[in-house]
Amino acid sequence: MDKNIKIIADGYINQMDDYKVKDPELKKKVEEWKVAIRKVAEECKDPQVFSTSLLEGPLFTQMTDLIYRITMKDYENTQGTADAEEIQEMYDNASAAQDDVAPSLPTIKEYVDQYRYGYDVIKATKYRKKTIKAYEDLFAVADRTDDLMEGQIIIEKEGLLRKMTAINGSEVAEILLEAMDPLFDAVRAMTQELACQYEDFLTPEEITYKSSALKIETIRKINRSQIFVWLGAAWALLTLEYQKGKRAVHAWPDDKIAREGFDVMYSRRKRMQQLHKTMVEIMGITWDDLMADEFIKNNMLVPIALDIMARCKRTFLVDNIDAIDEIVREEVLSDLTVSELLKRDQKTLVSLTFDGEKSYQIDEDYYRIAKEKNSSIPYFVYMESLSEEEKMTINKQANVKLPGEGGPAMKSQE
Repeated sequence: MDKNIKIIADGYINQMDDYKVKDPELKKKVEEWKVAIRKVAEECKDPQVFSTSLLEGPLFTQMTDLIYRITMKDYENTQGTADAEEIQEMYDNASAAQDDVAPSLPTIKEYVDQYRYGYDVIKATKYRKKTIKAYEDLFAVADRTDDLMEGQIIIEKEGLLRKMTAINGSEVAEILLEAMDPLFDAVRAMTQELACQYEDFLTPEEITYKSSALKIETIRKINRSQIFVWLGAAWALLTLEYQKGKRAVHAWPDDKIAREGFDVMYSRRKRMQQLHKTMVEIMGITWDDLMADEFIKNNMLVPIALDIMARCKRTFLVDNIDAIDEIVREEVLSDLTVSELLKRDQKTLVSLTFDGEKSYQIDEDYYRIAKEKNSSIPYFVYMESLSEEEKMTINKQANVKLPGEGGPAMKSQE
């Protein structure tokens, strides 16, 4: 058993031992309560969780109920029968018993200091200001009283433990939201909802329940978002291949290459027509819907994350969106024949990035720009405080593109 948890548990048990229980039924109830306290103490590994579960759970209510029943039972037994000498003797015995066990009870400072470890960890991040203040409000209770019971009453009455949990949760959510991709609504939705739940100071049980319900809705949103992401990637690839096939026909280096280009152009157009039909008839999504979604248009540009939260990304030229839109509206969804399509002057071409030696320098430039844009955001300030080894580990886990690791290395199409 954790020593801090043992101190807390023993404090509650010794407090109950102050009361001399003679009634067999009450004595049995008290012993059962002690066993329950010890069982929870053995199973719990975190002093903070143990303390919170006691204060907010049924064991604290059972303790107060038992104390009330014991007190009333003593009152009934002594009312009208005890003389002044007996009453004085009971008082002396109770005082002596209290003196005997007092040293084993933790002070209010020792009680609140069990949260020091979590406080020190959070304080080291330097940006969790609201949570740090909530911890310090709890520690300040030791400056207001030396009495453990009075301190616990203050903590419970002012809801300091609940506030500490709620503020911690809401602040984490706020910090993450600031660091997230502002366009990725499917992922942001759950974090925003969690922030609202913590702001409402819900109990841990309520948070758990609502989070479970929220996961179902979030899964639905993420699944829909993934469909949009897939559609964006599919349209980007198909229009690129369509344009390359069309250019091969225009260039006509030889009959074989020109014929292959024609086949690619023809087949990709058919695929895009079928894809559009499926979107409209089965998914209820039109091309206008895709073009109105900034997140999807961004994904059509083959984004590569430049930071752990994918807030900043490197993409192909934004003009590609106009090129894709033109191909789809003016050629794929038109009634033009293939001969007419080949004669049509395409206003905007899909243009990719550089390859070879220039790619490394472009990586460096994009990474530097992303770092500058994130430099004032608390989450990234914390990330910068980590060692290079720690940052490398986290970035690899998040599949972040780092300078020199490549990127879209395809020849430009001009």
